[in-house]
Amino acid sequence: MNGAAVNANGISRKNDTDASTTRIELRAVKVDTLKALRKVTQHTQDDLAIAMGVGQGTVSRIEKRRDMLVSTLQHYVEGMGGQLQLLAVFPNQPPLSIECLGKKTKTTHRLKERKKKLTGASRQSGP
Repeated sequence: MNGAAVNANGISRKNDTDASTTRIELRAVKVDTLKALRKVTQHTQDDLAIAMGVGQGTVSRIEKRRDMLVSTLQHYVEGMGGQLQLLAVFPNQPPLSIECLGKKTKTTHRLKERKKKLTGASRQSGP
């Protein structure tokens, strides 16, 4: 039996003929710009600036950029109370969700600690 239920967030779950398979589809509203995203979520540049810990002019410049770091975009979205999700879409494959982008891991922490030790040792062995 194929059935679909849509929750309040616009996420529908379809049960395919195989009971072990559940496909999750997200129905998203598309926006053309970050400014449009901010307006749809009913935030002002001032509100967002306060949430991000930057000035209103910085928010304005971010909204005008055509290219930016993913971390900047993530910070912008989180400043409005959202969560940035990235999907990699390939032909003939289901979309792949990129989960750990930019998140600190134990390995990242260990590498930073090692780098600190190395740079500290090189400063001490100077002339």
